[in-house]
Amino acid sequence: MLLNENDVVIEEPMTEEEELLEDNVLAVSTITATKGFYFAKKDKNFALFGYINDEIFELKEFTELYDKNLGYRLEERTRQVESYIVKVNSFKFLVEVTKTSMSVVMEF
Repeated sequence: MLLNENDVVIEEPMTEEEELLEDNVLAVSTITATKGFYFAKKDKNFALFGYINDEIFELKEFTELYDKNLGYRLEERTRQVESYIVKVNSFKFLVEVTKTSMSVVMEF
């Protein structure tokens, strides 16, 4: 965040990577202000990504797009790990989320 001389917030310009990502995102599900999931175009395919702050995790790549619906629900929470059922493109995944990482632990 940048402030001008009158303490008014001004937007930082987007990087090329951010602009490309913004053009390719098809659906977003936000868990909190700093983490969530999104479904995006990736090369000639599609992929499910997770993010924590500025860290991005590719969770699953798809060769076909059946629908753009993306949803999740909290399955279990412990002190170190949150487990989410994530549904995208007619598939379901169990995704474990820690403070610093995300990974698919099961597909069903």
